[in-house]
Order: sequence, then C-alpha cells, then structure tokens
Amino acid sequence: DEWYKIDYEKGSGYVAAKYVTIDGLQGAITLKAYQKSQEKEIGCSSGELDMLAAIIECEAGGEKRVGKVAVGAVVLNRVKSKKFPGTIAKVIKQKGQFSPVRSGKFSRVLARGARKDCYEAARAALNGENPVGNALFFSAGRGRGRQIGNQHFY
Repeated sequence: DEWYKIDYEKGSGYVAAKYVTIDGLQGAITLKAYQKSQEKEIGCSSGELDMLAAIIECEAGGEKRVGKVAVGAVVLNRVKSKKFPGTIAKVIKQKGQFSPVRSGKFSRVLARGARKDCYEAARAALNGENPVGNALFFSAGRGRGRQIGNQHFY
C-alpha cells in the first residue's frame, strides 16, 4: 500500500512510496521485454549463426561464457551501428576488422564447425544478452574499457 517492492538482480527490497516517483507509467513490462523493444531486430540465417559462433571461438574460445557472449555482442552492436555494415556476415568479413579472418583461422573453424559452447554464446547474444553495452571494439591484453577475462571492450 505505502511501499514498493523493488527486485534487483537476485534480491529484493522495499522502498517507501513517498520516495518513489513514477512519471508517465502506462503499464509495466519486464526489463527483457523493454530491452528487446529498444533493439533493432537482427535477422540471422543459419549461415550467419555459424559465422558468429566461429568468430566467437576464434576471438574468445578460451574465455568464460561471459567473454564469449561479449564478443558476440560486439559483432551485433556493429550490425546495429551506422558505422559498420548491416549484416553479421559483412561485419565479420569487413576488411581489417578481425585478425582470424585475415589469418585464415576463421575459415578453418567455420569449415569444421564451431564448438557447442560458442554456438550457445552466439544464441545468447542474438537473444539480447549483452555484457558490454554499446561497445564496438575489443582487444586482448592490456587496454581501455571494460575488462572481461583477457579482453577489454570499448
């Protein structure tokens, strides 16, 4: 009645109504639904899913799940950005962007098929999981931006 229950991450708490201001609320939706409504829908063929999983394996195969998803999110952020091509395939194959494409490693992984965990990370990124916000770039080792595993995302 005079309290609002606030759910955050894995916990919840209560805030007195006098400290809560809700402007323009017309209805409630889940955070996931809101995030989905804010995203440009990215079409993904099975071939592009294969490519996304392969670039994830090449760039973050030794990282934990969150690092793999982060690489997938960067690719998808680029697809959404006007600064990059508008498809997963074009983003991955854009000249000078991903060293595994230049070296041939990407083609080898794509030919044999990426690992199951990299497909799972690709699907997670396509479903809106994004631990890097609007980051368009990443680099290994020391660097700027948010560090996840051995990579920095900026």
